[in-house]
Parts: sequence; C-alpha cells; structure tokens
Amino acid sequence: GFEAGLKMLDEGVSMPKALASLNTAARRVRMTELLSEFEDCRHRLRLSITTAGLDEGMTIGDIGRAFGVSRQLASRFAKEARGGT
Repeated sequence: GFEAGLKMLDEGVSMPKALASLNTAARRVRMTELLSEFEDCRHRLRLSITTAGLDEGMTIGDIGRAFGVSRQLASRFAKEARGGT
C-alpha cells in the first residue's frame, strides 16, 4: 500500500505511474465500502445496546453518557431501537 508507493517514489517513479500501479482508485472505492459497512455495524450495535439498556431501566441520559453522545442523539437511538424512524 502506502509503503510500496513511498518506495516507488523514492526510486524515482513518477506520481502518476505510482498511483496507477497501486490501483489507487479501486482501493479508494473499497475503503469507502468498508467504512460504510463498519458504520452500519456500529449503528446496529448501538441500537442493540440501547434496547438492552432501556430494558434494564437505563434512561436516555444514561445511554447518552455511556456512548459519550448528546441526550438528543441517544433519544434518536432509542426511538429507532423501538421501531421508530
């Protein structure tokens, strides 16, 4: 990845050739896909934890503090976890 690119540049390969040989565009697309998948997983995890927390008597404020987010965002998690949009 990056180390190979730096090595190529150190060896005098031009930037366009280095980027082309490393297939930079395809790597960017794949990274975007992976980040999106990660964010989807993180969101589902937050909703699951929110549901469990509410079931165990946590308040919206408790959930917000646990996640380090605002009460408003915790409230949105709770609404979505309960089937709202």
